[in-house]
Amino acid sequence: FTPSDEIVTGVAVEDSGRILLSVRVSRSEGYIVRLDSDGAADSTFGTGGVAKLEGMDGTTAGAEDVFFRGGDVAAIGGHHEMGPGNGDFGLWRTSTDGMSFVSYPANLAPNVSVWDGALGPGGRLAITGWVTQASLIQEGGIALFDLDEQAFVSGFGSSGTLRFNAGDGTSFFRSAFDGNGRLVVVGHVSNADDTDDILMVRLDADTGAVDTSFGDEGKFQMSLSDAIEPTGSATETLRSVLIDPQGRIVVGGWSTNGDGDFEAFIARICP
Repeated sequence: FTPSDEIVTGVAVEDSGRILLSVRVSRSEGYIVRLDSDGAADSTFGTGGVAKLEGMDGTTAGAEDVFFRGGDVAAIGGHHEMGPGNGDFGLWRTSTDGMSFVSYPANLAPNVSVWDGALGPGGRLAITGWVTQASLIQEGGIALFDLDEQAFVSGFGSSGTLRFNAGDGTSFFRSAFDGNGRLVVVGHVSNADDTDDILMVRLDADTGAVDTSFGDEGKFQMSLSDAIEPTGSATETLRSVLIDPQGRIVVGGWSTNGDGDFEAFIARICP
């Protein structure tokens, strides 16, 4: 690795017990690491168990998540530089050399930041992040990729991607398939007073259409500080989501109080 801060951004376990790690070294440099079940580097993968993510034009990307399905490894990378000042993201699959570049959604470029992926039924991979407009307003971005077909799902949003904005800016960080044909996406929405509220959006997992039966016309937005401990100046965000066996939505995140201190929280939402 290039000497720098190294962050493990994702983990997956193969059927054989081998461990996969996605590692981001910088905003534009990332690797996939494969370990044997005893923690030793798998020398059959990449170089000494490490494969660098390289784009179709020779550029690199910071690794954001890794997945295993049906004997194949898939990875997503963020801040894939497609040109000066632009950010994009790409998808990689296993190859004889380690990881090979597959695709990226050009209609989300430029200035895209990818954060996470969620593996759903039928090998469909939901990829979440945000798109920064020329006005510097952010829109939540979601892409749906079919790992079996090696293509973005054309019936989802616009050519496999969609954007969503609930206020003065929206950022998506995590998503989860709920087992009933729906996709729950979480993050935060920015307000005019420079605070952020937590945000959940539920979509049809096939089309990307907003599920208007959920929350307020498909979205759930609130300020936890106003509801629990009013401060008047909190910034809040959701950074994780899962669906429990009863179908309830469990989210985790953090907020800053009026003094700027960080507080972690977990919440459970009835569907």
